[in-house]
Amino acid sequence: MKFSPDGKYLLLVRGISRFGVDNKHIVKIEYATMKTQWLTPVDAACTEPAWSLDGKRIAYIACDDKRPVSADEKDHDNVPDRVAQQHLWVMNENGTQKAQLTNDTNYHENAPRWRKNGAEIEFERTTNPTMNQTRSLWAIGAEGKGLHWLKDLPPLE
Repeated sequence: MKFSPDGKYLLLVRGISRFGVDNKHIVKIEYATMKTQWLTPVDAACTEPAWSLDGKRIAYIACDDKRPVSADEKDHDNVPDRVAQQHLWVMNENGTQKAQLTNDTNYHENAPRWRKNGAEIEFERTTNPTMNQTRSLWAIGAEGKGLHWLKDLPPLE
C-alpha cells in the first residue's frame, strides 16, 4: 500500500492467489471518497507500484498472467517461468500510457523506486534461474533510456 505524494490517493495490489505472478492488479483509491480505479489489465500480473515524486507517474513490475483456466489443469506449473518474465513498467497515474522499460530475458526485476532526481527509476535485477542467481541494483530513465548498473547486491538468504 502506497500513498501518493499529496496524500490523496492510495495504490494497492489486489488479487486472490498466493503467487505474486498470478491474479494481481494495481488499484488506485481516492482516500477521501474510496472511489476505486483499476489501473492494470486482467491479462497481466502487476505488483510493486511506486509513485513518482510528483505523483504523475507510477513504476511497477509486470508479467503475463497465465492462470490455469480450469481446475483440471495442473496447479501453477508455469509460475517459475512467469517470475523470470517480471519486468519494469511505467504508466501515468490514471493508468494510461503504459510502457515496458526492461525486457532482458536474462533477468527479472523487482523493487522499483523513483530516484531523487525524479527522472530515473532504481530497481533490483536478479539473473534468472538458469543462471547463477546474482542480484544487482540498476537505474533507467522514466522514458526507457539510459539503463545503467549501479552496484552488485548480496544474495538473498
